[in-house]
Amino acid sequence: MSDDCPFCDVDESQVVFRDDLVFAIWDQYPVSGGHLLIVTARHIADWFETSEEEQRAVLRALDRGRQIILEQHAADGFNVGINVGEAAGQTIPHLHVHLIPRFDGDVPDPRGGVRHVIPSRGNYLKSRLAGLDLLEGPSTESLLVRGSDDPLLPHFRSCLDRAGKADFAVAFILKSGVALVREHLRDLLDRGGRVRIVTGDYLDATDPEALVELMDLGGNLQLRVFEAGNTSFHPKAYIFYDRGDQGTAFVGSSNLTWPALQGGVEWNYRVLREDADRGFAEVASAFDDLFVHPQTRPVDLDWIAGTRVEVVGKKQRGLFTAQSADSNLTKLTGVIAKRDLLFHILDSLMAAFGNIDHGGSPTVCRKLFQATHQTGTTSPNRDEEHALFIRPR
Repeated sequence: MSDDCPFCDVDESQVVFRDDLVFAIWDQYPVSGGHLLIVTARHIADWFETSEEEQRAVLRALDRGRQIILEQHAADGFNVGINVGEAAGQTIPHLHVHLIPRFDGDVPDPRGGVRHVIPSRGNYLKSRLAGLDLLEGPSTESLLVRGSDDPLLPHFRSCLDRAGKADFAVAFILKSGVALVREHLRDLLDRGGRVRIVTGDYLDATDPEALVELMDLGGNLQLRVFEAGNTSFHPKAYIFYDRGDQGTAFVGSSNLTWPALQGGVEWNYRVLREDADRGFAEVASAFDDLFVHPQTRPVDLDWIAGTRVEVVGKKQRGLFTAQSADSNLTKLTGVIAKRDLLFHILDSLMAAFGNIDHGGSPTVCRKLFQATHQTGTTSPNRDEEHALFIRPR
């Protein structure tokens, strides 16, 4: 026994199991959830000092530990490792064997196994906030994902595939971005996960059709919009909650679009829950505040339909005719073609617009949309109709 050895003075409450020769404890700086250490009861430096009986005890303990980890963490694979000597990274001169559970997607490319393990989590002795020390090399070893030849998308998908919950706050969403992550979102939702997304209507940049595609995923997907008004809206944050008590967040410059996730020069800073508890907690808390902000509201079919028509109206202000009304409503119908209720409303709108031959602006089309639905009429008063279309906002 050594007086200054942490393994020679382990609190018995921390012991997962033991026998006469070895015991098991959870690693205090886990590489992944369920990271277990098999430690010899006798104070010896490394594997090459063990007796045959101790070696057999270690191997039995690895089998026993594996079963416990599978019951609690549903691992997809394992790394088994021993550090022998300071040159190999050993920091405690008392033999301990690492049993590290691995999960599909826990790193973008797991090939090489123990050649790499999980580099960003290997040196737990580094300063918890020493981000600048980690910027060299590929971003799997860095806290900063810089886009271009190191896009955010592979990291995004990897985090999403192992997450149980995910929260996104983005200034705008386009169909190109949804297409990149749709199936990964669907998989999370099919596994019983939860996804919360807040986007904005600032400058009408968000594509309503992209929101429809997200709504079509079903499951526990909660979609809200921040109605900006005269307020600028530019957040870009993605928060992933993994199995156990782990998590990763990215805060930076990427909206949910193809250029931002895949093609452009975008900087996104990675916040690891176990590396910077306060930073991760503050990002998560900020999202919770935004999600219930008075200017946010749930995205529903009425909001999407009204926004789609308003956006078209802004593009064609002063050029609205019966022909353009038909064209715009056809586009709108295509967006929400699966919605039986809106089919009825759109039919009413088509009838209402059938004889319009004057110029004007459809900026209050949502009002006519709602009025037609509420009254059930298909031909509102001509004077009221004219006033609705040409009254400035």
